Amino acid sequence: MAFLSAPVRWPDVLSVTFSFDSIASNVRPYLPGPLASLPSAMIASLFLSWTLVISVAVFSFFMNQRRQSLVPTQPHSATAAPKRRKAGQTLTTLLIGPEQTGKSTLYSALVFEAIPETQTSQHENESHIAIKKEGMVSPTDVRLVDLPGHPRLRAKANDYLPKADRIVFCVDTASAIKGGTTKNETLVEAVDHFHATLTSLARSRLSRSSASKASVAPSLLVLFTRGDLSPLLSASPYDQKRQAQVITRARAAFESELGRRRAGMGLGRGASQARAKVGGMGKVVGGTSGISKGWLGSLKALLGLGGSSSSGGNEDEDDEDEDEEALDYVEWAWAQRAAAAGTSSSAAGASSAFSLDKLDEDVVLGGKASFVVSSIGKERGWDVSEGEANGGLAGLKGLKAWLSDPDM
Repeated sequence: MAFLSAPVRWPDVLSVTFSFDSIASNVRPYLPGPLASLPSAMIASLFLSWTLVISVAVFSFFMNQRRQSLVPTQPHSATAAPKRRKAGQTLTTLLIGPEQTGKSTLYSALVFEAIPETQTSQHENESHIAIKKEGMVSPTDVRLVDLPGHPRLRAKANDYLPKADRIVFCVDTASAIKGGTTKNETLVEAVDHFHATLTSLARSRLSRSSASKASVAPSLLVLFTRGDLSPLLSASPYDQKRQAQVITRARAAFESELGRRRAGMGLGRGASQARAKVGGMGKVVGGTSGISKGWLGSLKALLGLGGSSSSGGNEDEDDEDEDEEALDYVEWAWAQRAAAAGTSSSAAGASSAFSLDKLDEDVVLGGKASFVVSSIGKERGWDVSEGEANGGLAGLKGLKAWLSDPDM
């Protein structure tokens, strides 16, 4: 047998009495003549609507004030004290670069002090070495990691980048000197790999969930390898004057191609540089998401006019993608000045203005890269001497000097 209860009237249960006339009678004396003559129900509706609008506006204002207090006006690297490494710590050094740039040969020369025949690496190699700098008592402990350069294996570097102390990016000298011609696919590939590496490094260090912000940024060395195979150094690969000329030409071509690469992606231009990097939040100043839409957007959300919850989730994903794109490895203030000066208005302008001396100090130690050229020679074996006549290990002096410096 079914039992039916009497209908329940919520005002009776809650002992709430709601009267439009009571609201209108309290508000009507303060209204001008035309509004005071409106029906009581309309006056009450207008009063409640404006109360809701003002409440949302006040809430939005205070939330925006709170968010702005968390947003730095400039990258925090410009004001933070420079971080330093601990004395005597083992420095994790990564050998990164495309295939056929001599990374495995360099690894063998540094670890075994010999130059045996090598094959293209399909997995990472790791060893601990000690390199002593001239004038120092104790050597520098280095954990050397050789990472494969095959396109399908380059993602392994992402496992090492967050904890890297130093990065040695290898570029073939002869290809770099030729410049970014359409036929020079080797340099284009190297630039793409370099850009992807620094972008991954920036995301790992600057993203809102990064755990490496408190650590010292890694040093960056662009190593032009196999210098003895380039026309300028084939006759005298150890001549310091010619080495300086090679570094100047190779660096100019490498930076120019990297600038074109960035300009083609829209990086370094006024539109993308209007975004501001926010330390741990990864938010964009002047964005249109969340509360930054203003009180009208908040009111629409409260009234259910802002779309479904699924679309809101998609907007959050889009915001995260935009935040990741805003995490660039170039110094933010310099990019702003370059965009304001109009140097990034075209691909040519962006490539000519770009420099690896203008990197973000939170991504690369000191905000700039170092450049060294290395030469190993053509002889291979376990008994190759260091004499210049035999090639050997004499062409690694610049690289060893950089590796042995604990401040690099």
